[in-house]
Amino acid sequence: MQFNNLLLHIDQGVGVITINRPKKLNALNKETIQELHDAVKSLNASKDIRVIIITGSGEKAFVAGADISEFSDFSVQQAAQLAREGQVGLRGHHSPASCHDPHCGTICFCRSSVYHEV
Repeated sequence: MQFNNLLLHIDQGVGVITINRPKKLNALNKETIQELHDAVKSLNASKDIRVIIITGSGEKAFVAGADISEFSDFSVQQAAQLAREGQVGLRGHHSPASCHDPHCGTICFCRSSVYHEV
């Protein structure tokens, strides 16, 4: 798969999705949200992938949030709908394993019933 805003790396059963918009602090625009859904769906469909990790490029932010420059003219209803779609889309694939470090900046999706933190 080709992406404009993501980097995808697969190694030994681990799929790493890197949001790659460092100049925008990896802020999520509609295209990036759709690419995230597509990448997670694709990795999730592979029986060879055991873990999916989502992270961000750059040194300042994992994800700064929504790219408000793109959503500034949305109504309250449109913004709420986009937020629901973004949350439901990723949760629909797998629930993220909890990360106990508040600065973690990585969401892990685990296929195994046993999750070992490293």
